[in-house]
Amino acid sequence: MLYYLISGRLILDGFFSSDKDILVPVKRYPSDNHLSLIPSTEAYLSNSKHIQSFLPVPLVPFEIGKNDFFKTLKRRQWIEEITNEIILIKIHQSILSLDEFIGLLRWLCTNDINNNKLYIKEILSKIEYRESRQTEIIKLEKLEYYDTLNISYLPLPPNVLPSNIVAHISREDLQKRLSLSIISPKSLIEFYLIESQHNLFLNENTSKILLSFICQHWNQFNQIESNRIKNILSNLKCIPTTKGMKIPNESYIKSSNLSSDLSIIKLYIPQNQLNDKDESIEYPISIQFLKTIGCRSIYVPTLTNNIQSSSDHFQTNQNFIEDLLKQRKNMSENDLNALKHNQCIFGLFYFNFLN
Repeated sequence: MLYYLISGRLILDGFFSSDKDILVPVKRYPSDNHLSLIPSTEAYLSNSKHIQSFLPVPLVPFEIGKNDFFKTLKRRQWIEEITNEIILIKIHQSILSLDEFIGLLRWLCTNDINNNKLYIKEILSKIEYRESRQTEIIKLEKLEYYDTLNISYLPLPPNVLPSNIVAHISREDLQKRLSLSIISPKSLIEFYLIESQHNLFLNENTSKILLSFICQHWNQFNQIESNRIKNILSNLKCIPTTKGMKIPNESYIKSSNLSSDLSIIKLYIPQNQLNDKDESIEYPISIQFLKTIGCRSIYVPTLTNNIQSSSDHFQTNQNFIEDLLKQRKNMSENDLNALKHNQCIFGLFYFNFLN
């Protein structure tokens, strides 16, 4: 018996003393449907079945790796077992697929890493992935939040986990395991208002979405914050009109009193009975919000022309003043400023005051 044991040991030692590579079966990438044979020194053993779902390195399949042969390879340093440190390095060096990224998050939510918050935070400090081979690389940094708003066509801050990935992880795991919080609408709006994102307001399609989103959550901002937003938007050509993108002061809310030659706003306004039938109702916006940010509801030259062309000046003036007083509450600040600086209207009020 001793003879056979010694002989077996000698044969084993002889096998491993060979200078030829020992080939082992691996999956080079998680998406591979077949195994490849590569030298054991280039492969890794996994200590968890979850790792092979996301790590883009040549891994011996978990079930195969439990064979005694691989234990011997590991003991004789012919193959390396994957460690959390190696995973961290490989993740930060790789561009993951969508499925690999989801697999990584699911692994971080398992007991494999004993809920190591510091390690999870380090992993999530830098992630690059793409949703398909044809799409651009998405870069995430220092993840702190996750998105539940799912606003189409708008980018997210780099520290926010997108909603299409959030859908694959439970709320409890997102908050307790990954230590992520829900991103608030207010925080997202503040992100879109930084200068590097202003190009989104200059595009008709994304501007519609943004303005509707800001309108829906306008009451979350205090007076100082609201004024800051108005100041930013007032200088941006962010309003889609029949004459292209215009700043709010050059944009007119559709009305039967306004000429079609003006820059009429092309947004869906539920309160406005004059909406185009073809106008999408997907991104509604209120008249009050449009006026708040400086959009116009009256065109002063038209008003003054009507006064000057009338034969009964006194009666026309009286009617005009009464009509202005009725509309006063519905005018935007820019409407009022335009009236104040119009010499004809100033003279009209002065004349009526004397009479």
